[in-house]
Amino acid sequence: MRKPPPSTSEADSTAMRGERPPGAVRAAVGALIAALATGIVEMTAQLWPIDLLGDSLALIAIRLLIYAAVLAAIVLFARGRNWARLILLFGLGVVGMLSLIIDPAIWIFSDSDLGAFIAEMDAQLAVITGSRIAHIAAVIVAVVAMIQRSTRRYCSKAEVMSKRYTHASQEDQ
Repeated sequence: MRKPPPSTSEADSTAMRGERPPGAVRAAVGALIAALATGIVEMTAQLWPIDLLGDSLALIAIRLLIYAAVLAAIVLFARGRNWARLILLFGLGVVGMLSLIIDPAIWIFSDSDLGAFIAEMDAQLAVITGSRIAHIAAVIVAVVAMIQRSTRRYCSKAEVMSKRYTHASQEDQ
């Protein structure tokens, strides 16, 4: 015998009842954490050797604040906040991706010599290049996962339930 479809209130409360998020949400969160980690690795590699650190303290502080804000947005997205998903899509998927690809794109279109680049690559440049490639791949995976129907549904259900609970608790007061 076929089970009847869940009622609207049952379906809407999936994200709020602590049920496990859909696979696409979990994949997006994992990819976003990977993107964040590779961004930190690249920043650290660009600052090496450590004696260059003194000139960049203000920029490092700004980046660390941005990383903290991104981490907070990832946590809120994982909890089903659609506005956090949208911020991550625009912030990382558009602005962040442009910042990741603009320098390599300019280099490629300006008489680049890939052979010389590889031949002259030291450990620091290898870490920077590898982390940049991994960062781009992680952002692509995250964006694809964040636009999936199951992710959108999960976030919209959590938003609906959050508004219901907020409205109900205000009426109780």
